[in-house]
Amino acid sequence: GVDEMVISLSAKGLTTGEVQAHLAEVYGAEVSRQTISTITDKVLDGMAEWQNRPLDAVYPVVFIDAIHVKIRDGAVANRPIYVALAVTVEGRRDILGLWAGDGGEGA
Repeated sequence: GVDEMVISLSAKGLTTGEVQAHLAEVYGAEVSRQTISTITDKVLDGMAEWQNRPLDAVYPVVFIDAIHVKIRDGAVANRPIYVALAVTVEGRRDILGLWAGDGGEGA
């Protein structure tokens, strides 16, 4: 369960040092920063594979929306995350992409 915990904490914006301190404080687990980086790198590999997958030629339905989340990029700021969600010809949902934006939802 350490992998899932590290990924969850990293997704919430904690740095490797903060994740390391949290695991030590709450669970008494000594996990190196290198191990934390290795765990989070596995997610990046999966993301790259997902980003480079072939898309269907046709999607009968496409939804585009945004949600505002707090993102740490030097400082914490509210930024929109845009999502393009499609329904395939077979009726399956497929996330076509996610993008972090700088403007408002209408941008």
